[in-house]
Amino acid sequence: MNKPPLQRNWLKNIQSAYDTIVIGSGLAGMTSANLLAKLGHNVLLAEHHYNLGGMATWFKRKGGHIMDISLHGFPCGMIKTLRKYWSQDISDRVTQTQKRPL
Repeated sequence: MNKPPLQRNWLKNIQSAYDTIVIGSGLAGMTSANLLAKLGHNVLLAEHHYNLGGMATWFKRKGGHIMDISLHGFPCGMIKTLRKYWSQDISDRVTQTQKRPL
């Protein structure tokens, strides 16, 4: 993927365009940017990688095998974790299913 390089001074007038700059688009960054935008802020979400998501993403190995590098578990249950770290609004939209035995 060939992208044109950013101009050296691309952040020069950034203060006039954005109220808030969130650095990093992992779960915390995306959640923060989302909540701030819902509150009416003009938000710039800055990420150095070509994909958003931080550690909540995946990559494909040669041969097509997909490696998921995201969260592997919720220590106190998915819904309870979402309520604690995100919001009631988000957790109410999640349906948790029971694991089936292999």
